[in-house]
Amino acid sequence: MKNIIVILVIAMALVSCSDAPPAQGNTQSVSTATKDGRPSKVYKITGQTMGTTYNITSDLSNLSQIKMNIDQLLIEINHEVSTYEEDSFISMFNKSNENVVLQNTRNYENEFRHFKKNYNVAREVYDKSRGAFDPTVLPLVNYWGFGTNKKNPDQIDKAKLEAIRADVGFVKIDKLMVSEKRKQYLVKERPGIQLDFSALAKGYAVDQVALLLEKGGSNNYLVEIGGEVRVKGTSEKADFWVLGINKPELDSDVNSVFRKMQLTDIAMASSGNYRNYFKLGDKIYSHTINPKTGYPERNELLSATVLAKECIIADAYATACMVLGVEEARILIDQVEGVEAYLIYSNEKGELSELQTNGASYYLVD
Repeated sequence: MKNIIVILVIAMALVSCSDAPPAQGNTQSVSTATKDGRPSKVYKITGQTMGTTYNITSDLSNLSQIKMNIDQLLIEINHEVSTYEEDSFISMFNKSNENVVLQNTRNYENEFRHFKKNYNVAREVYDKSRGAFDPTVLPLVNYWGFGTNKKNPDQIDKAKLEAIRADVGFVKIDKLMVSEKRKQYLVKERPGIQLDFSALAKGYAVDQVALLLEKGGSNNYLVEIGGEVRVKGTSEKADFWVLGINKPELDSDVNSVFRKMQLTDIAMASSGNYRNYFKLGDKIYSHTINPKTGYPERNELLSATVLAKECIIADAYATACMVLGVEEARILIDQVEGVEAYLIYSNEKGELSELQTNGASYYLVD
């Protein structure tokens, strides 16, 4: 699970306007704006999902009423992509020996749509990052105690790690259409291969909630789930939504801001290695697993903040950057159209330094 390292500087985005249950009946939305285009008033709700919290700010006056719809949407997403639900679709695949049915007929394009979107984006980022981002790392994640298995190893078993790595590799999973049965199967080469979408599922959920708000008529909103964010329009106080990025130091205060960004009509996701970790002897092992080595990745890159139109894209590339390190991450992001990154790393003197792609500079606040 990724760290929550994005701070919502505007406090209004973190405060719920009501703890009352969602109202029933009329759910017609009202979105009003001032002459300068800013919302005349915003509404806020909070909740829990994916082992973390969500915070939503919107110009929809019926936001508290549609909270029930938002929660139901998040439940549906979890039921397809959460490894913490034993009967989710992804868990069914992980427990299967060979395959699962991904599509019953060629006409059911929306069947398991949440899983399919996560799978397709994961495959795209896997290919472009040359395997740095690999959703089949779940057996390794569990070995190190960062997944459903919360027990960190008290010693490193290199032979066991090598055996586990045999079940890692996204190329070992494929889709197979059986034409005579008009079914599509998701097939694995080995029974031990497992998928984990935790590095992009929260970003996907952010996107889906944002689309639900837009369908309801929202022109100005901020959706945040576990630190992953998507915004549209403006806040009622400024022309942008202003968000902060944590100072990437071990156990730094969650309110410690290193830099701020001003955003509109974009998504932002961050990943870092300074909160979710454990110590074994004199070494620190963080939650970002390098699928090529089998070990938690420790390089000079301390945090990666990625900007993209879709939060699922930003989420996945933020993880890929942490595996690659500063220079390779910069090369990767420069090759992906519509994606920008802001990187914080430790230089040769052990001091915090920053590097950003050209497009990311536009969003930074001096």
